[in-house]
Amino acid sequence: MNELFTVGQEVITNDLYFSRYGQVIAGEVVKVERDKIWVKNQYNTISVINNMCLECKVNEEEMVGLLI
Repeated sequence: MNELFTVGQEVITNDLYFSRYGQVIAGEVVKVERDKIWVKNQYNTISVINNMCLECKVNEEEMVGLLI
């Protein structure tokens, strides 16, 4: 759960965020601080999200590599 996020990484909010706000945010990390991550979201705006509420977005190609 304590993932390290880097600028340019694709992320998506997790169940903790959804249970509180009722929405899913997906986007690209644009700035990283200790406990806050700035994400350029699917609405082309910036969301500031606690790192506990984010997880790495894994695409199908990466998933196949993980299964091998």
